[in-house]
Amino acid sequence: MGAKWDTKLKKPAYKHLNDEELRQVVELLKKYLADKTLLLKHDRESLLFRKNS
Repeated sequence: MGAKWDTKLKKPAYKHLNDEELRQVVELLKKYLADKTLLLKHDRESLLFRKNS
């Protein structure tokens, strides 16, 4: 996203996603189920981003 998600999307996110964004979220969640390393990598990146915001 390049920014804190809630500056780009109204809360709660699931109510404000368009069909393409929802599809992308579902695909990413499927990838996390198959690849815990990717989940942990994205989690670390998110924590760093929030720390620096």
